[in-house]
Amino acid sequence: MASGENNIEDEELYNRQIYAIGRDAQVRLSTASVLVVGCRGAGVECAKNLALMGCRSVSVLDDANASMSDLSSNFYLRPEMVGSKRASACMPQLAELNPYVAISTIAWAHIVDGSRIRDFQAVVITDRSEVFAIEVSRKCREFGVPVVVAEHRGAFGRVLCDFGSSFQVTDPDGEEPVQRMVASAVPGPKTSITVHEEARHGLSSGDFVTFKGLEGALAPLNGCDPIQVHPKDGFTVECDVDTSGFKGDLVPGRGFLVQIKPPATLSHRPVAEVLASPGDALQPTDFGKMEQQSLLHDAFSALHAVAAAAKSAEGGGEGEGEHEEKGYPQAGDDEAAEAVVTHWLSKRAAASGTGAGT
Repeated sequence: MASGENNIEDEELYNRQIYAIGRDAQVRLSTASVLVVGCRGAGVECAKNLALMGCRSVSVLDDANASMSDLSSNFYLRPEMVGSKRASACMPQLAELNPYVAISTIAWAHIVDGSRIRDFQAVVITDRSEVFAIEVSRKCREFGVPVVVAEHRGAFGRVLCDFGSSFQVTDPDGEEPVQRMVASAVPGPKTSITVHEEARHGLSSGDFVTFKGLEGALAPLNGCDPIQVHPKDGFTVECDVDTSGFKGDLVPGRGFLVQIKPPATLSHRPVAEVLASPGDALQPTDFGKMEQQSLLHDAFSALHAVAAAAKSAEGGGEGEGEHEEKGYPQAGDDEAAEAVVTHWLSKRAAASGTGAGT
């Protein structure tokens, strides 16, 4: 958030968001510079949301010229903007969203050579080829910059994340920490704590807790370091703390057991590795259609493979603006559609170990 006189005004501007994601997350956002690559539907939506959320700065890279088809997904483009650079055309509208967020465009060359990537706290790549996503994500991983690869094709989409090999998550599940009133306790080498009958403790074996407001014998536990607990039933937990030497009686109904969530460290595989062999990186969105994620992943890969082959046949490679978007099938192109389906079936057959003709 901005410093000085703007603190109160910022609190009022982001108060609902702070309530939803927490103050610490808002502070992190306010110091983050984010690069958004691509300014079609997904890209402009992402840039808009980042600006509204209060990032320090948002840079947009898209040197391609706007086309009539872009008007169906980029809500900032108007017919008179067709032919102009997509990112530049969207700058005025993005800049109006939040006076505290710096909005800018960035040159393609700075990303290709990696000279500017280290300046960002996150990079979002939208609707780009797999070859481009792999190359840029490789540079991001080299500089320790988290990268999100997002792509949508009509009603379908996919998102790949590479936050590095050691990414710390301060809140693993996003749930409010459990807080329960302590009703009684049995001191000993393993202390048994029973919470008030109005609500179950809701803890799992291996969770950590501390205490506050305890009176009497267990008062020394107030503000203690995290203690591991093991549920005995819905209302009682056994705590890994020795209170056998504590003197006096517990004052019932005074004090609370408070869950502590230790940070978790996650390891992400590189984008290139996930694209080649996603494995458990595929997260189901519909548990009634568990196979759907694999089918869609292979379909996206088939689309990119056909586009890459077409681009190569035309003598073009990965490059700036429209060059990076060449080769993708156009609506009504039956031949290209058949090529995508054929490639997809071959990929599925290879994955299942059957012949292409089955």
